[in-house]
Amino acid sequence: PAAPPPPPGVFKMRRRVQWREIDAMMHVNNAVYMDYVSDCGMQVINAHGWTAPRMIEAGFGIVVRRHQIEYKQSALLDEELEIATWVSGVRRATANRHYVIHRVRDGALLAQVHSYCVWIDLKTGQPVRIPPDFISAFAPNIVNGS
Repeated sequence: PAAPPPPPGVFKMRRRVQWREIDAMMHVNNAVYMDYVSDCGMQVINAHGWTAPRMIEAGFGIVVRRHQIEYKQSALLDEELEIATWVSGVRRATANRHYVIHRVRDGALLAQVHSYCVWIDLKTGQPVRIPPDFISAFAPNIVNGS
């Protein structure tokens, strides 16, 4: 699905492609893109004050039920990448997180990822309502009206 345009509070991080991320075709291995978005996902949570220990203490976690990734261009050794992320489609216990990965040098879109996330109760493993203070902390990163 097409991602809605990012909100003003889109979260961005940068990283440089390392030699261990390169495959036999001399570009970033496709599986590594999931590492990039996982890292970005943890960084955006931390940036909004919801560290893993805080979520555990609150009794909930976030699990990804589905990732969809579309590869556009290859990333090469030592290129600087920017990974941006934002949220849309917030419901009672679910939301969509969108990621785009661009090459900094020329702004080329390398990949886009859509993740369908579910908030769960850590004791029961069942879906749980997203806490209002979590939504409030993430408000700048959420597309309005979604």
